[in-house]
Amino acid sequence: PETIVDNSAVKSSDDANDQAFDKEMSRILGEMQKMTNSMSMTGDPDMDFAMMMSMHHQLGIEVGNAVIQYGKHDEAK
Repeated sequence: PETIVDNSAVKSSDDANDQAFDKEMSRILGEMQKMTNSMSMTGDPDMDFAMMMSMHHQLGIEVGNAVIQYGKHDEAK
């Protein structure tokens, strides 16, 4: 079954930059969900873990890039 992220409780902002960040985050998380759902398990726990961690860390890089682009606070960048 596909996991659906419910963002209904998320506050929206009138700031165009914040909205662009939210849109990019939704894109990144949606793409990661597709990748995770389509990953074939090999039956080798070590290999499966490594493949999942690779995806997880790629997500971290993409989210970090989005924060660098859209973030407002230098401490977060």
